[in-house]
Amino acid sequence: MTFEWAPGLRIKWVRENRLAVSPMPRRGEEEEIANMFNTVVSLASPSEHVLSGGYDPRTLRNFNNTIKVIWRPIGEYNAPTLIDTVKIVKELVEPALVHCFRGCGRSAVIAASWLIDVEELSLPEALTEVSQRIGCGIETAPQLSVVEAYSLAKRANIVDKLREYDVDDPVPEYILLLALNLSMISRRDPVKEAIESIQGKTPLSEAASILSKHFEYSVARIASRKGMLEISVWIPRRAHPANARPFKESTEKVREEITELISNYIRERIEVLINVYRPEDVPWV
Repeated sequence: MTFEWAPGLRIKWVRENRLAVSPMPRRGEEEEIANMFNTVVSLASPSEHVLSGGYDPRTLRNFNNTIKVIWRPIGEYNAPTLIDTVKIVKELVEPALVHCFRGCGRSAVIAASWLIDVEELSLPEALTEVSQRIGCGIETAPQLSVVEAYSLAKRANIVDKLREYDVDDPVPEYILLLALNLSMISRRDPVKEAIESIQGKTPLSEAASILSKHFEYSVARIASRKGMLEISVWIPRRAHPANARPFKESTEKVREEITELISNYIRERIEVLINVYRPEDVPWV
């Protein structure tokens, strides 16, 4: 694993004096950060901070003892979990700075989710706004999945309910992604499906539990097209591709389970396709 020198503090405001995104700040920029922000969120790994000459987030309190520091290490190209994203967005005290290493994919997840939650932007509006404001945006399948799930949770008014879940529980995200994609196949109301499945046992919550049991938190994307549900499996959420082991188990059993369960539920035959990516084959958007 190689690192470039930390890019440095290049602040790009998503909303002026409220939320900003930056690449990795360098050592010596701590005081400037502490004087400008009430919350700093780092999504970079410790090795990205240390080996690139980046700053140490823990030292920010030396310059401002009231600053809130949220450090959630996420492997490059990966994404935070849905519940972690919800909790980060809800914990921000403005003005807030969010950064990873380049200030793109990982940071864009939080910035887009914040726009969806606070300004009630639609998913396309939030993704477009982030891209225009910071010059880059969502890059990979798991990053897009988190924001898609957050957007549906906001529409269903269940974001606060999600705060009750463990940050490493993939079931809520899988429920929301299934509800969203099955609505495109069967014309069901995704909001209604999401609310019912988060609140109690339904075929969608059962399908999400099956995915969790077999794949844990390594489903990167659920997508639909006519008569088909496509499930992409990559590396565990938060992990770095260089440090993750490939998924080697057979997927046929879970494919059959999900096919039968969903087909019976929507009373229409669907085909389930499961794609397993190697760690080095990043599932780009």
